[in-house]
Amino acid sequence: MRVCSTLALSVALVGLALAQDASVPLLKKRVSGAASILSTSSFARQIAVPRPAPAERPENPTRPLKVGPANTLKAGTGWLTQDRGTPLATKFPGIASTGWQPPDCDIAVGPNHVVQVVNSDIAFFRKGDGAKTFQQGFNGFFAGVGLQTDFLFDPKAFYDPISRRYFVVCLEADTTAKVSKVLIAVSDDSDPTGNWYRYRIEAKTGTGDSEAWLDYPGFSCNKDAVVVTGNQFGFTAGFFGASFIVLQKAPLLTGGSANVFNYLDVNSFTAQAARTADGFVDRIYTVSSSNSTTQLKLHAISNLLGTPSVTSTTVSVPGYTPPLDYVRGPSGIVLDSLDTRAFTSNYRAGTLVAAHNMSVSSSDRRIGTRWYEVSTRGWPSSGAFPSLVQSGNLIGGAGENLHMPAININRRGAISLLMSRTSQSVMADVVVASRAKGDPLGKMGLPKTMATSRGLFSFSQNRWGDYFAVAIDPNDDTTFWGNGETCGANGAWTTDIVTWKVNDIDAAQVYAAGTPTLMQGSFIRGNAASLSAVDGNFYDVRTKVVSGLGQTATYETTISTDLTPANVDYLAFKWNVRAPAASTQFLFAYNWSTGQYDALATRPVKAGITETFEVVTNMTRYIGTGGTMGAPGAIKLAVRGLQPPRNGVMPAAFALRTDLLQALALKK
Repeated sequence: MRVCSTLALSVALVGLALAQDASVPLLKKRVSGAASILSTSSFARQIAVPRPAPAERPENPTRPLKVGPANTLKAGTGWLTQDRGTPLATKFPGIASTGWQPPDCDIAVGPNHVVQVVNSDIAFFRKGDGAKTFQQGFNGFFAGVGLQTDFLFDPKAFYDPISRRYFVVCLEADTTAKVSKVLIAVSDDSDPTGNWYRYRIEAKTGTGDSEAWLDYPGFSCNKDAVVVTGNQFGFTAGFFGASFIVLQKAPLLTGGSANVFNYLDVNSFTAQAARTADGFVDRIYTVSSSNSTTQLKLHAISNLLGTPSVTSTTVSVPGYTPPLDYVRGPSGIVLDSLDTRAFTSNYRAGTLVAAHNMSVSSSDRRIGTRWYEVSTRGWPSSGAFPSLVQSGNLIGGAGENLHMPAININRRGAISLLMSRTSQSVMADVVVASRAKGDPLGKMGLPKTMATSRGLFSFSQNRWGDYFAVAIDPNDDTTFWGNGETCGANGAWTTDIVTWKVNDIDAAQVYAAGTPTLMQGSFIRGNAASLSAVDGNFYDVRTKVVSGLGQTATYETTISTDLTPANVDYLAFKWNVRAPAASTQFLFAYNWSTGQYDALATRPVKAGITETFEVVTNMTRYIGTGGTMGAPGAIKLAVRGLQPPRNGVMPAAFALRTDLLQALALKK
């Protein structure tokens, strides 16, 4: 990817809320009734073939965006020079085209499974190997709850690490019969295979000719409640506002009856419910980016164990240009990536993150991504208002669009976005851009390609998205998972499920090398202190001729740490080696389970350049656990320099010089 070279960083800091709290009225209180229970084992065929879509397809009515109050805030632009996202080996195909368009793909990541939802299917995958163990249409998954139509759409899913349950929602609508329902399913434990408690909740608002149906849901929970948000559109015409449906959480976990509260903010659009993994938070936030071009609108849903209250305020943000055009792909293909609505939002330790589409400028009609980090500052109970910490514009290279963003933040404050990248030569890649907590404000690392399209989109309609997802693995609360839409070789949409870590090495603890032990070659000078910093104090070894190899020098060292297989979350090795340009350097780590060295890195010597090698899988095999498995926490490394014979001529001996050798780790 070629990025714009004229981008300059200027970051918006502390954009304070402009409006006082505004209350959203309670429309109605209902009772859900007891759940209908489904056992996934009741499906004789665990993986069903896709069914033809109904004639009607999900619509996404939009609303004109207001030009907000002017301000002088500036969004960050440009890219970090480093690529922060490190793809992991786990990557597998998600649900392929079901006949619906667009897929509206979302994922929930639990301890051992991934639950994916699309229009209009649900599937379970094993995390370890990506094997699909279950796939059914929502018409079957929600059979028996009183469905009045087969039009079930806009599914969402998440895994709640507080209750250790999967939650799934989709909408049911029939505009002719004036039906609008929210369908909710909750697993009975952290394994999606088994029983689910299912509910069918009224979503219609208004009366008579002024009734409205729910579209484009947000879906979240905290320790006390579950909230579904959405846009209310008239069955005949008109926009009614943003809806908030709040359910008590505890009864849903056992299939009991829950109180249901309905609210409507007539002055909001697409209030995206922020998902949270924090077990102490007593409120649920939503973010809307579709009220004006210079403001975010935030809602806080509080008093969740009583009669909830919904309040709102606004936060000033840098102005932007709404999308002015479709996304332009190869062969004249155009994709509709919607408007400036917030596609996803997540909450973590007082921080909200959200992202949406924008045009690069009023004269450049390409689509880019705008992202935000907002501090809630304890609002609304603290007396302080939320403020903007940072924002950024992600702009692709010449002719490139970065669109349909999903965003999340992990426990270490690292932020990742998953997006589509499209151009006249790229149908649609799934790419990831990430930043560590300490990175310069307003910047993301360069986009990393995670999945690519295998064909050109051939649907007669140009809908794309309508949303992707980024989730955090509950096992370490750090690893990112995502799903996005690509195009299959058959011209239909498909989905890919990917996982990655953010390289936040700057926050890692450093462990120094111990005294080196010579394995091949002869000692010249140096000691353990020589490996502690890039300072010209080298540990030097002269090569010797080793049959079958050539001129070779090898030494090993043991690094003492307080790491265990249970507490290590990130492991990397940093080294700086010098040798003749024709030689090769090797880094080995001792595998305590096999009793042999594993080759981690083999590359031409880059004299004077410090490199970092990350161990992204099976890192625990290099950490001693006691007895025959090495001293607890011990990591043993070996470094080799090699220059093989050339045209039968043995090269002259040389000095392998190491200026730095360290282990870096982050604990869970």
